[in-house]
Amino acid sequence: MSSKILVTGATGTVGRALVTELAADPAQPRVLALVRDPAAVLPPRVEPVHGDLTDPASFAAAVEGVTAAFLLWPFGSADGFGAVLD
Repeated sequence: MSSKILVTGATGTVGRALVTELAADPAQPRVLALVRDPAAVLPPRVEPVHGDLTDPASFAAAVEGVTAAFLLWPFGSADGFGAVLD
């Protein structure tokens, strides 16, 4: 099984810098970007996966086989955080 890392917030300032760095190195795992908009523009070698942190069921398939994740929590409270981690 190949390694995969899922990055949330991949179209924002921090997430975009992270996916750009990860994808620039072919030795890194496959890079998946959780996006609400399937038409989001991402760096080369970054695979978009559709999902929304406010609806954990929307990205259940995206996390299958993921070996690492960078979770940038965009909300002002921890409401819903437990459901996302589950």
